[in-house]
Amino acid sequence: MITIKITGAKELTENFRQLPLRAKDELTIALKAALRNIRDRARTEHKFTTRSGETERGIEFNQTGPLSGVVGVTTKIGAYLHEGTGIYGDKGRPIVITPRSRTALRWATGAGFAFSKRVVINGIKGDPFLYKAARKETPAIKARFSEAIRKAAKL
Repeated sequence: MITIKITGAKELTENFRQLPLRAKDELTIALKAALRNIRDRARTEHKFTTRSGETERGIEFNQTGPLSGVVGVTTKIGAYLHEGTGIYGDKGRPIVITPRSRTALRWATGAGFAFSKRVVINGIKGDPFLYKAARKETPAIKARFSEAIRKAAKL
């Protein structure tokens, strides 16, 4: 999950009372554009293999306040892809799969079936696509907010 934080937001919020309503609207528009651009970049520039597109559609943004917003994943799979699992995740140990109600695991192979009493999986390495997208969008976000402030100052 990405959180955009503007330094000096308290002072800016205090100054909002003195600025016209249009200045507040300019900064809100800039914030929504920044959140949308981070979301779009994260949807297109990830390294995981997509099958149904559900994970990409699960990357969403919300404006949480006048000058704050969040970009994050809403699917469980998206969180695993972003943070990693197994030895690459927060627990740092392999995933062991054992049968629950049978004596062995079974899965299809090209030549029939394979059997095993247990399977050890190291997990998947995380792809922090949200952080990368935010990092790449930072210069554009700064420029967008500078322009919005310039427009507000000219009013």
